Amino acid sequence: MDIYKKWLLEFFGIVIVAYLAIACIIDPFGVFGDRLFNTPEISMIITQRFNKIEYLDKHFRKYNSYLIGGSRIAAIKPEWVEKYMPGTRFYNLFVSAATEYDNLNHVKYIVENYIVKNIILQVHINDLYSYFGSDDTTLMTEPHYKVSGKNVMEFYFSYMNPGAELLIKKLKYVFGIEKIENLKTVVEETGERSYRYEEKLIAQDHEKYIRKKKTFHLRDEASKLKTLMGVTRTASYKSLFAQDRKAKGIRMKESIESLKKIKQICDRNHVNLILLTVPHHHMMLDVFDMEDYLTFLKQLSDISPFWDFSGYNSITTDNRNYYEWSHYRVTIVKYILARIFNDPLTEVPEDFGVLVTKESIKDHLIKLRKNILAHRENEP
Repeated sequence: MDIYKKWLLEFFGIVIVAYLAIACIIDPFGVFGDRLFNTPEISMIITQRFNKIEYLDKHFRKYNSYLIGGSRIAAIKPEWVEKYMPGTRFYNLFVSAATEYDNLNHVKYIVENYIVKNIILQVHINDLYSYFGSDDTTLMTEPHYKVSGKNVMEFYFSYMNPGAELLIKKLKYVFGIEKIENLKTVVEETGERSYRYEEKLIAQDHEKYIRKKKTFHLRDEASKLKTLMGVTRTASYKSLFAQDRKAKGIRMKESIESLKKIKQICDRNHVNLILLTVPHHHMMLDVFDMEDYLTFLKQLSDISPFWDFSGYNSITTDNRNYYEWSHYRVTIVKYILARIFNDPLTEVPEDFGVLVTKESIKDHLIKLRKNILAHRENEP
């Protein structure tokens, strides 16, 4: 009996070691160097926080300025900003699902380790209720150990058990079973996200593209369910829009504190900081509690002047300007940059973007409040 137990233990030991070895070789996260397949376009999608810092540690001398924020700033091509700021060399250090925890960590790291002259940071209005700290990270959102200060061995060991699903998914892309070009790939040298696939579909038939994107029609679907069920609010309806106008500033304090620290770091190191808010799609704006939304902007103005592209305007209320209800299209970037850098050659919609300061914030919030109330009173 003891022989069988010993044999079983040895067998399971071999299986575990073999699994760990296979996981490291296939390396779906790209943290072990991806030496067998060398597919940075996949690694950069899955673990941006690790792979972007890993890339920059080797190539940071190419850059002196950075775009920082979540996936919505990913659409900004560095070359477009460089046109307005001669002598700059930008890298787009966006990371998906970033909160001000990520932004603070990255600003601190690059300022301490690289040459940084300019930072353009895009602030998400949902930062008022979203802030993921070190205890909330997953394998996909874990910061680089150099950024977080985490033990190196502990960091790498956590990636040795990615699960069969991710291993198989990586192999499907490697062997062409699924097409990489259909992914929102990240350009390693610039850090930007490629939307070639989405833009191709839009060019073929924009109306069809919009019809097929479910997030553009969540409210319509909810209304249908409501009518069919014959009740005020069905469970399904609640699940679709449970947060409607109720997303309150439960994490505003943490986000504002992180933004204050970012400003202090930049001032202390003579880094030019440009802040701008995300032009959120109107359906995403619908989930924000109005008072907390306005309070968030007021507190942001106390930290630094910023360009406000949020609110209901001709850009944010038009589905054609978005890939889905969360990410604006690359076509909107020209308006954002033209407004910030006062480009007379680009005709920017009059209601899109305004510079907000401590002095102007009071009047800005009065106008924004009217804007919000008018839109919400008229919507279905």
